[in-house]
Amino acid sequence: GGLGGPIGGLGKLPTEKPTPEGSGSLSLWERDGVRVDPAPLIRAVVADLQAGVAVPIISARFHNAVAEMIRDVCVLIRERERLNQVCLSGGVFQNVRLLAGTLDRLQAAGFEVFIHRRVPANDGGIALGQAMVANARAASGHEH
Repeated sequence: GGLGGPIGGLGKLPTEKPTPEGSGSLSLWERDGVRVDPAPLIRAVVADLQAGVAVPIISARFHNAVAEMIRDVCVLIRERERLNQVCLSGGVFQNVRLLAGTLDRLQAAGFEVFIHRRVPANDGGIALGQAMVANARAASGHEH
């Protein structure tokens, strides 16, 4: 299949961990579901830019905050639904820094994590799935 099994680390993926001060955060709250407020993070990015912080540091802080938000949302879902497996999919996880940071945080929180190994995480995976469905329908005599 396209999703690999649980992994114990990706080996060669970079996991730069700059200092967190001034990194901003994404606010989480629950009502009818989990909601994320990106405003604090955006304000932190703007403040860092205005303060002359180097762009690579701002980028690392941004990616760390997003990875932490993903972990935090997964923890909330685990507490509510008793699920401990997480599949990371979608084009956003072609970003190696975000993928590595998210994997590190989820694994440290005790999650079993699945990622793509043979099929791309982006639209290429969707296209492959659509081609497989079309092929199965054609083979069974169904055109639609």
